[in-house]
Amino acid sequence: PSRSCAMSCCYCCPGCFCLEPNEQKLLRGFTTSEVKNGPGCFCVGPCLRGSTRYAVQLLPNQYAVVRDIRSQQLKIEAGPQSYFLDAYEEMPRHNAMDFITLAETQYLITTDKSTGTLALYLGPSVWKPANPFEEPVGGAQDAITLSATQYIVIRDEKDGRLELVKGPGKWFPASPYIRLIGKIREAVSLSPTQYLIIFNEQDGTLRAVIGPCVWFPENPFETIKDGVREAISLKSNEYIRILDTGNGNVRVERGEQLVTLSPTETLLSGNGKKGGNVETAVNIDSQTAVVVRNTKNGQVDLITQKGLFFPGPYEVIESVQKKIILQDQHTIILRDQAGNYHFKTGRSGPATAPGSAPAPSGEQPVEASAEKPTLDKKKSRKLKGKGKEDEPEPENEIEFERAFFLPPFWEIVELNWSVGPYKDKKRPVSVIDQRGHQMSYVFVTRTADSVELELDINFYWQITDVPKMITRTQDPTGDICFHARSVISGAVSRMTLDKFMHSFNSIVSNAVLQEDDDFYVTRGLKIHNCEVRGMHCKDPRTEEVLQEIIKETTHRLNRLQKQTSENEVQMLQMKGDIEKERLAADLIKVRQANKKLGAISEGESEAAAVAAFLERFGVAQNLDALTAIQLWQSLRQKESVSALANGNAQLFVTPDSVNLAVGSGAVGGIP
Repeated sequence: PSRSCAMSCCYCCPGCFCLEPNEQKLLRGFTTSEVKNGPGCFCVGPCLRGSTRYAVQLLPNQYAVVRDIRSQQLKIEAGPQSYFLDAYEEMPRHNAMDFITLAETQYLITTDKSTGTLALYLGPSVWKPANPFEEPVGGAQDAITLSATQYIVIRDEKDGRLELVKGPGKWFPASPYIRLIGKIREAVSLSPTQYLIIFNEQDGTLRAVIGPCVWFPENPFETIKDGVREAISLKSNEYIRILDTGNGNVRVERGEQLVTLSPTETLLSGNGKKGGNVETAVNIDSQTAVVVRNTKNGQVDLITQKGLFFPGPYEVIESVQKKIILQDQHTIILRDQAGNYHFKTGRSGPATAPGSAPAPSGEQPVEASAEKPTLDKKKSRKLKGKGKEDEPEPENEIEFERAFFLPPFWEIVELNWSVGPYKDKKRPVSVIDQRGHQMSYVFVTRTADSVELELDINFYWQITDVPKMITRTQDPTGDICFHARSVISGAVSRMTLDKFMHSFNSIVSNAVLQEDDDFYVTRGLKIHNCEVRGMHCKDPRTEEVLQEIIKETTHRLNRLQKQTSENEVQMLQMKGDIEKERLAADLIKVRQANKKLGAISEGESEAAAVAAFLERFGVAQNLDALTAIQLWQSLRQKESVSALANGNAQLFVTPDSVNLAVGSGAVGGIP
């Protein structure tokens, strides 16, 4: 009741007020300030102005920092308590702060704002600030757990010193100035085929670590250069070239082995399959050789020794050669480093082609050229020309060598022959076939009566002398066709179309094969034959007339051929009839002769039988000759009648022609 009366009084009086247990009234005057803490009722003068504030509730694990605004001094008030601020006190942080509980695996770093120093607190413990200026940096932190394959790099912020900490274990900083650099790092596990190149950033040195192992840096300055590397696995026929950048030396490692590089070594690029560095040795056999260049002295050698070839440290394989194999009819032209020509052929004996060109239909084969330069290795000959080419030519030795390797710096001469019906295309030729060739050429010419003809000429030609050919031309087909066009056009231009149509083959052949033309001989060529395969007029109307003439000529030839065939058939038929009649006459003669011989033989047989009958029976019966003959005839008639009776024949007789006696009795005393 007294409290209620007091509160009622306070509410009625302007200078009076009541406070709860956790309330405080801050009273401010003109020169001083004071506080009234609850609980209670208070009355103050009218000159004071007040504001209500609450006590700071501090739990057992809390504290508050209080500052005196007059002296700016700080102090710490720890719980548990309800703390009322003094009239001249305030809380800079406005709220109570918690003490930090550190577990066994935690630590705390604090900083003193007044001095800037750091402090380290390790668990298990409860951190309470030692002075009002001490504050935690980042709160409680967990110790770093490291496995057996983990490590960290730490730095002391005071002196900048780096340190490496390996697992296993838990890491707590030894001082508050030690910081973790980066994250937890894993050690590198190396298999037996792996290795590392380690670079020390402090002194710039390099070292190699070869597996199998688990690699930890020896100091914080070691880093891996270019990651984990695989050792190079070499088979028995593989090799690599390695350059030591430290001293410039080159070495070659052959298989079978695993190769790891030192820190200063690098692979020289090659043309192999494994990343372009592992190369395969060349298997040299009877058909394969290697051209090798020595990079120290520039010497180039041809290696033909059989087996696997591994180049030396300063040897580079320029090329792998396959043996050049020539057939009997083949010749090849080689050029050495000085530009001289060399000739090799696949057959011993004459240098001319081993056969003649194919002969056209209806003609005999043409013999090969009689001019036969020899292929003797110990002899050479001078090529001779005419006109402006009369000057002596260099001696060219033609060697017989069926299979060979191309020497270093030598090359195969490649000719460009004109091909196609109009000889407007080129074809590269490196191996020259000295057998007979056949080619066609189409060109336009004009007759004396100004008729343009397109001729299709077929040539049968042959290369007889390769050295002569190469000194004069690289296009024998083009030379043949263009020269032939010139001489054929000259011959055709001197005659009319009608005259040309009657003997075009002979005109063309005589123009091309004229004896006084040494154009082909000086080029080592021979034209065996040429013929016109076809022709037509460029002018359509003239072409129609020409086709009519050709058709009429063809019809006439067909009729002549048909009549000739019919005459031949009739002649053969007459010859057959004559032969048949001749054989029939011979048959009649033979038959007559046979009948005669048969009759003679039959008569002689009959006479012999009658004579025997008369001799044996007639004498025995004492019959005279006439009676015996009559008896013989009667017996023969009986035999004839018996033969007729036993057969299917029908006998018709007249009484006059039958002299038969029916009955039994004796004839001439014969029973």
